[in-house]
Amino acid sequence: MDFFSEKEFLEFIYQKTGIHLQNHQLSTFREQVLIACKKFSYPSATAYLAALQTENNPEESDFLISAITVGETYFFRYPEQIDFLTQSWLVKQLEYKKNTFNKSLCIWSTGCSTGEEIYSLAILLDQHIPNIEHWSIKLFGTDINKFALEQASKGHYEARALRNVPDAIKEHYFDELNNQYRLKPFILKRVNFSCFNLNSPTLPLFYNKAISLDLIICNNVFIYFNEAIIKKIMLNFGRLLNTNGCLLLAPADITLAHKLAGGLSLKRHKMLSYFQSLIPEKNNLSLKTSAKIETLIPLPKNIKVSRPQKLESINKTINTFISEIKAAQKKGNCQLVLKLANEALSIYPKQVDFWQYKAQVLAHLGKIIEALQASTEAVKQESLSAYPFYFHAMLQLDNNNLSIALQFFRKALFLNWYFPECHFHLAQLLVRTNDKEKALKHFESALEMAKKYDSEKSLENEPEITYAKFIDILEYEILTIN
Repeated sequence: MDFFSEKEFLEFIYQKTGIHLQNHQLSTFREQVLIACKKFSYPSATAYLAALQTENNPEESDFLISAITVGETYFFRYPEQIDFLTQSWLVKQLEYKKNTFNKSLCIWSTGCSTGEEIYSLAILLDQHIPNIEHWSIKLFGTDINKFALEQASKGHYEARALRNVPDAIKEHYFDELNNQYRLKPFILKRVNFSCFNLNSPTLPLFYNKAISLDLIICNNVFIYFNEAIIKKIMLNFGRLLNTNGCLLLAPADITLAHKLAGGLSLKRHKMLSYFQSLIPEKNNLSLKTSAKIETLIPLPKNIKVSRPQKLESINKTINTFISEIKAAQKKGNCQLVLKLANEALSIYPKQVDFWQYKAQVLAHLGKIIEALQASTEAVKQESLSAYPFYFHAMLQLDNNNLSIALQFFRKALFLNWYFPECHFHLAQLLVRTNDKEKALKHFESALEMAKKYDSEKSLENEPEITYAKFIDILEYEILTIN
């Protein structure tokens, strides 16, 4: 390849992906270009480049990108990260989630390659979270290499990829055949893969399912980027992480990123360095998180009795039920909350609060259909309050009933236009249905309302998110939608 063609190739790759190839990578790059020319029958590198620049040859483009981003990985690759996750991070997360009645985790593995890293996390969570089937766990793996993602989604691995895996884990989580290992379906189904370029001006595809993340892992990715792009990526990571959310990088990436951390703070755990959000903790909680996903239904801070009964003694009984339910919530005892809600409804079948509590706990237990039934009753009992409609819309969204969710979001806003969280989720839904013009209006309405609140205060119906964080998210959404 002549010098001019090589320079043009490198510029094309940089503009398309942000990848900046180092000198030691150029010989491999040249070999891959020649292989591609032969594979796709191009007479020269110049002809191949011309075809790539037309953007009508995705297969040829994907082949080249996969060739220059290929990297070996394996299960449980970094013992220091595993130790930190199991001995520190996960312990604190589980304690916080238990205390806030929030059984959810949202984790992103960037540059996931063939999936060993994110599947290792899925195994760790399965081992360390009691009754994990009652949790809402979202695990996302993204990579620019489509061929690697195809392999990741299959979950098939050679024995060498499991060289750090104890035999007990192999037996429980893998099926073996002819020295090949396949992950069992219950682990495979917990991970979602999608193609995403970290240099993209937009957010990853899973963003409609998470407005903030508990954990981001980005190992051996920054070696492909220059400082300007690393800085931009780190700023985006800071936007996506929730309060006290954690970012893990490989040792080589830490060296490149520590001066470009933006809104993240470099911390230590034994021999491991990691990044954490700089947003201060609120409400005197030891660990503040805000993993918002579709299955995590927002709980209002204080549910008020919406229709007082006639007798004071009955009011006290209702309040007693509510106090007991809140105490059970604080302990994370879902079954007791459900029992108390059902007991209360047997006495006060028209009390909207108890239908709401029942719907919430059923949603947290993953019983969406039953939660929808209870939520429908709440709407019937309180047709003039926006929150039951908003809550029901969130449930419908989780059940992928987009048109019904759209209808209930609009009903909630009809009852209370000054409802920034509702504007936000409606806007996200409109983005998903390709109505970006209306989505933009609702994002802007939410932003205008959010700016009128104390930035240190938490949202009324999204108590794990401060208005400062919410404003940052909204501004980023508006920027990317234009």
